[in-house]
Amino acid sequence: MNQGLLDEARRLESQGRVREAIAAYRMATSIDPDDTVALLALGSLLRQSGDATEARTNLERAANLAARDYRIWCELGLARADAGDFAGARDALQRSIRLNREFGQGHLLLAQVELAAGAVEEAIVSARRAVAKAPRLVDAHALLGVACAAARRFDEAEAAFGKGLELAPRHPGLLLNLGNTHRERGAVAEAERCFRQALEAERSYLPTAQALASLLIEGKRYDEALKVLEAASPSGGELPAEFLFVVGEALEGLGRLREAEGAYRAALQRQPAMQAAWGNLFELARRAGDFARAREVADEAARALPRSPESCMLQAAALIDSGDFDGAIEALESALRRGIESPQIYASLGGALRVRNRLSESSAALDRALALAPRDGTALAEAALTMHALGDDDAALALGRRATESAPDNVAGFMALGTVLLGRRAWRDAQETFARAAVLAPAAADPLAGLAQALLGLGDLEGARARCGEALALAPEHAEANRVHAELALAGLVAQSGPG
Repeated sequence: MNQGLLDEARRLESQGRVREAIAAYRMATSIDPDDTVALLALGSLLRQSGDATEARTNLERAANLAARDYRIWCELGLARADAGDFAGARDALQRSIRLNREFGQGHLLLAQVELAAGAVEEAIVSARRAVAKAPRLVDAHALLGVACAAARRFDEAEAAFGKGLELAPRHPGLLLNLGNTHRERGAVAEAERCFRQALEAERSYLPTAQALASLLIEGKRYDEALKVLEAASPSGGELPAEFLFVVGEALEGLGRLREAEGAYRAALQRQPAMQAAWGNLFELARRAGDFARAREVADEAARALPRSPESCMLQAAALIDSGDFDGAIEALESALRRGIESPQIYASLGGALRVRNRLSESSAALDRALALAPRDGTALAEAALTMHALGDDDAALALGRRATESAPDNVAGFMALGTVLLGRRAWRDAQETFARAAVLAPAAADPLAGLAQALLGLGDLEGARARCGEALALAPEHAEANRVHAELALAGLVAQSGPG
């Protein structure tokens, strides 16, 4: 009787009628709970359907009944990995390989599990064994490349992808991974070439379109990025959240902010835990000056991700934007009391405490941030400003320089270093530092105000007047820009009635 049920289950499975096939396999196991063929088939299908718990139950039973069947141990390893039990998965896959020494796929699957568990060097060893056992298996070369890239062994990664491409010259996945490796190395032109080749091989391959569009967005080529995404979008079907997020970034770069917000919202409908989308929605509201809306977004993010450090940071930033530093301090301290800890939370807390002149507490929070992340540019910048406020300008200068070296694209480090240099009356160094900050944040008033102050110190009154005017055009109430404007007015270089 069971054989007939098994034949029917296989027929249903071959037709893609997965639920009916699962029901048939379940019926077979209910008739004969020791039927290892039915247990293996049911466990495999359940695992592929996303039910790792029930899959594991059936496969564990099958393994107890047929301990020398390498296929069962292989499926059990995958089910354990899907359930997050990487140690158990590794043990099961190693057993599978011991039972069948020629099972090259086993080494490949073991490498995948080790890579997912963060055991990168072990993954490289297993992937090399997979390549040795099955030298014409393209996936083995691909995974070896991915593992080497994760270990930042880029030459070996490129060699592995190259071997795979010798076997499959137009393989979109290999071309995508090779492009990503070039991108990690900073070889942007080579990365773009690989991504475009991958798209030529398969124009509807969304991960490649997404990678190419992201690369173009980094280069501020927003219009090209959007065209790539539009060309790859299928006429029907639901787009993945990550793809919609990149669409939002391209639209935002083009200034089509309402459409960008719509794309981010669509991404969050599919993946509510996408922190980057919440962050971009928050920044859209902030840049529009709609701080109430930004607060709403921060609260939405906190509801979607109640234990996310980034969501806590959004709530604190919203409070700081409204001038409620004490509220921000309480929100951040509450997060820490609930065990939500990150270098960014400590850095933000240190900054808020500094503004409230609670300098010793600020220093302690920033020490904790730097203990967790010694090269965090924002934490180093905040620490520099706190040391400056405490009067230790030598320490402040060292921290400011570390901030700019650790995060050369983070405006916070240059602003902190520039502030310290102004305090030391190092006008020329301050000018260069604030000029760099202005390049990094061209729409911000703070770097221009600092630059105006440095130029004033150098005696370049015309230059100071021009930068001051630009700062006040961006933020008419900017305190530092208005102070420099007042000094220039006294020098007779600007009219008393206003800047410019």
